[in-house]
Amino acid sequence: MNELRRKYQLQDTSLCIEQTETSNIQKQRKSLYDIFESLNLKPELEILITSGSKKHSITDYKIKFIAEALNNKYTFNEIAPFLNISKSSISMLLSRHKEYKN
Repeated sequence: MNELRRKYQLQDTSLCIEQTETSNIQKQRKSLYDIFESLNLKPELEILITSGSKKHSITDYKIKFIAEALNNKYTFNEIAPFLNISKSSISMLLSRHKEYKN
């Protein structure tokens, strides 16, 4: 590895900066589970929301969670698996409920 670095004059600094920025973001944001817990939902609702249910009665809760996760710098790719829905479902939910957009 060191030979390749010398041969191509590679420096480790760019990799260190990227790793530092990533770790700083992760330290600053709450976990998805903590965000979800902060909604103080009944256990039945928690199960419905995290199981990917499409019931209209839980839409507002999903949107509140998504908005809070986005405020904590999570991406659609990170939020979608937590809710067992697709990234495009998150996008559609937010586009239909613009009052929750940042």
